[in-house]
Amino acid sequence: MTTRLVFQSQFLFFLLYLSALPLTSFSQETFILPDSTCVNDTIQIINNSRTANSYYWNFCSGNLLYTPSGENINNQGNLDHPAFITVVESSEGYFSFITNQENGTITRNFFGQSLLNTPVSVNLGNFSNTIPVNVKGIQVINDSGNWYALIVGGIGDASRLVRLSFGGSLQNLPTSENLGNVGDLAYPIDLFVFFDGDSWIGITTNFAGNSITMFDFGYSLANTPLGSNLGNVGNINQPTGIYPVKENDQWIVFVSNMNSHSISRLSFGTSLKNLPSGENFGYSELLDSPYDITFVQNCDRIFGFVLNQNNNNIVRMDFVNGITSRPDYTSVGNIGELSQPQGISEVLRQNDTLLMFVANNGNNTLSRLYFTNCEESSILNSTARTPPPFSYSEPGNYNISLILDEGDPTQEEICKNIEIYGIPESVLRDDTVITSGQIMTLDPGEGYADYIWSTGETSQTIEVDLPGIYQVTITNAQGCTAVDAIEVLIELGIPNFFTPNDDGYNDRWEWSKLALYPNAVIQIFNRYGKLLITYNGSDPGWDGTYRGQPVPTDSYWYIIDLGDGSKVRTGHVTIIR
Repeated sequence: MTTRLVFQSQFLFFLLYLSALPLTSFSQETFILPDSTCVNDTIQIINNSRTANSYYWNFCSGNLLYTPSGENINNQGNLDHPAFITVVESSEGYFSFITNQENGTITRNFFGQSLLNTPVSVNLGNFSNTIPVNVKGIQVINDSGNWYALIVGGIGDASRLVRLSFGGSLQNLPTSENLGNVGDLAYPIDLFVFFDGDSWIGITTNFAGNSITMFDFGYSLANTPLGSNLGNVGNINQPTGIYPVKENDQWIVFVSNMNSHSISRLSFGTSLKNLPSGENFGYSELLDSPYDITFVQNCDRIFGFVLNQNNNNIVRMDFVNGITSRPDYTSVGNIGELSQPQGISEVLRQNDTLLMFVANNGNNTLSRLYFTNCEESSILNSTARTPPPFSYSEPGNYNISLILDEGDPTQEEICKNIEIYGIPESVLRDDTVITSGQIMTLDPGEGYADYIWSTGETSQTIEVDLPGIYQVTITNAQGCTAVDAIEVLIELGIPNFFTPNDDGYNDRWEWSKLALYPNAVIQIFNRYGKLLITYNGSDPGWDGTYRGQPVPTDSYWYIIDLGDGSKVRTGHVTIIR
């Protein structure tokens, strides 16, 4: 299994060398954006990357921190207890190759130009029993224009390394060679082959021998390899999956241990020809007979994915503090109808979607898993060197990727991660009315880092007894802010009728609390909308006349603007004579 950069096929031979490299982590001056910000905040990227012929930005590319989607692909190519799977891209399109444990055959799937297609499948057979029953690991590599499949498997005396030679096209029917038991193989399970320095190096796990075997092909995969058994390093226990990572010129190899439900890390230093040191991370309740393992660098972080054969689920390993730290384990669950899963492919990127495939030994199927784009960005992509400002509508963890010179031999992908925090939610009550002299406590809720009121106060709560609009700005621990406001009204006690009959009682429409608002403006209308009178709060109340003449008994509408910024009051008053 190898991590492959997915480029345009017309530049295949540039890519063939890259595709044989292990997962490698490095840093570079790329583009600048904040590590985190808040929902709906504007983000402006500063692009410090090299000058390129083209730029393709995606602000919602697939993110390995989230749970993938998945689907099951039914029996393709006469699968018979499929064990391991590898996926490659050639000038002809995408291929996957699967080992069939039960009958020792190989299935080839051709997806065409998209890994989301339904593949065309062919069972290539066992090449006159060159491939043993209980075949396991497989990797397909191009070396100097020729395609090779290297395969391990077999129990006891049948343990062997096999080479298939396809020539210049993976559509060809390959020739086969039994390279024998190289390096004291004892039921070899997983296999990884890559170019290191000036040699092709292979590494496999020996399930029965609790050991690691290294192959050295020299400068060509057509050579007969030399093998050496490194013994038990890192307290491995029925080792199955294996995956190397190179970071800062240091080789680290991870091994999944089926019997001890654990992961071991082997450190080789700057060369795989060194004798490694090892450590076992210890038992984890989330690992249940872990079988295969794969790694991928996604933006600034490295993730591992482990298949649990017993409980049919996938566990994600997140190296939050770097590849030399101990990982956090998270169960992703059973995605794509897993059934006794054994082999997991490389993680591949097709456009903005991340994909990987799983071989299900239990029901003769494949599972296709993919991490798709999100839709929470205000713009999804851009082709400008400096993209326009954008924002995210929901909190979460997002990947921002830039592809330089897409489709050219100089194609390069740069990715960064940004954390989007939610804005705080105030629990201020709705606008409310209080009586004169009443004290009200305003409280937007506890747990925020800062409170700033329009009154200048900075406490969580304030007490008010005057009408007005009270605004609070709250800030959470992540620095995100929200503004809320409440309007407090004084109950004016507006009467709904009066009797202007000159008996000295209730002859005017007036009320005592209006004197608190001398700048108030009161307008009276008849039922047809005609304005009858306008007066101020400091004036005497309405006497029920229009232009000095009494108006008839009826209901009249009013509009009262207190002049303090509060809501305008409306209603009606009835004249009774």
